[in-house]
Amino acid sequence: NTFKNVFGFNSFRLISFIESLNQTMFSTNPYNICGALNINAVNFESELKRAEGKISNGATCLFTQPIFSQRNIDNFITAQNTLNIKIVAGIMPLAGYKNALFLNNEVAGIEIPDEIISLLKDKPLEDAKSICIDFAKNVIDMLKPYCDSFYIMTPLKKIDYSAELVKYIRPLAK
Repeated sequence: NTFKNVFGFNSFRLISFIESLNQTMFSTNPYNICGALNINAVNFESELKRAEGKISNGATCLFTQPIFSQRNIDNFITAQNTLNIKIVAGIMPLAGYKNALFLNNEVAGIEIPDEIISLLKDKPLEDAKSICIDFAKNVIDMLKPYCDSFYIMTPLKKIDYSAELVKYIRPLAK
């Protein structure tokens, strides 16, 4: 029966459960409860309603999936203007042409702009790295007026890509 209850949790019930623990067992040192915001959702209105449910159940912060497209940025801005919660933008630099193709074609909801994929094609490693980093910096620049914070996802063990973006973001901290 314990296993059935554990597997019966969805994000709303888990958030609500942790919030109830924050009110009792963890009242002197409560958990920060974070949830996911799918800025890639085809029906973003529905995703906003899901986010509102997470907030009403006790979420105090939302993290997005990686943001690549203008539609993702527009959805982020809509969420920031609609939801009364801290939203942390997910930034994942592309690792190169093959990585961009894989993400665009094989990962549901990810939209890599065609012009970036074309720009990466047949580029030597250093040129591709520069294109990938510059593209991620451009996304950061477009989000910074609206964003509470950023987090970086390292692509394919390319720690140097993430390190460069951390150095870029650090001075932007509010």
